[in-house]
Amino acid sequence: MSGVEESFLRIFFGEGNDLGWNQIVDSEDPRIREVLDSSLDNLRRGKGITLLPRRVDEKMVWYVGTTSDSEMLEARDLVRAFIGDTYSSYGSRRLSLDRSDPIDAACRNLPRRHFFKFEVWPHGNRAQQTRVYRQIKLMLALREESRPYKQPETRPVWRKLLDFELALTQGDRDAAESLLTEVANGRSFAEPNLSFLEVRLLSTFEDWHRLLAL
Repeated sequence: MSGVEESFLRIFFGEGNDLGWNQIVDSEDPRIREVLDSSLDNLRRGKGITLLPRRVDEKMVWYVGTTSDSEMLEARDLVRAFIGDTYSSYGSRRLSLDRSDPIDAACRNLPRRHFFKFEVWPHGNRAQQTRVYRQIKLMLALREESRPYKQPETRPVWRKLLDFELALTQGDRDAAESLLTEVANGRSFAEPNLSFLEVRLLSTFEDWHRLLAL
């Protein structure tokens, strides 16, 4: 593992995460080890889906990292299918990474990785947290046995715009920005239309400083 990943993990399992780095490394809890061994291996190899847990008091949050747009789509589909509203905030209220939070900022700044996160509901329910561990373990095992996910070569513009509007509605800024970049790279939209979408994004998330700078 490179120094960049090592530094990232020490930040992630440092201040602001009740699951400390030494606690994770030395853990004898098979639930944690089974999930993290696979994730840390993917982090070392620079590919594959990474799942990292964070506990703050009684709140458990999982961070899901991917290395490409196709992996991101796959990871979102997997979390929706295996976790969803039954166990978490993912289906009804997606969480954006907070730039002012040191751990969220470390996730945003890690090269070649794109993260999203979800909370385990209800807070403080350890039995529910154990169920989520089991669901994640099952999800990773089935993914390992299945054929690699392949994103369609192209997605119609209307689908990208629909996903963009859905991301705005659900407050998922990272997904909205990724989709806006995808639409812009497709070169199927004129500059005024792209500017309109950017204004929609910035106003939705009340980023008035960037909006005024346009």
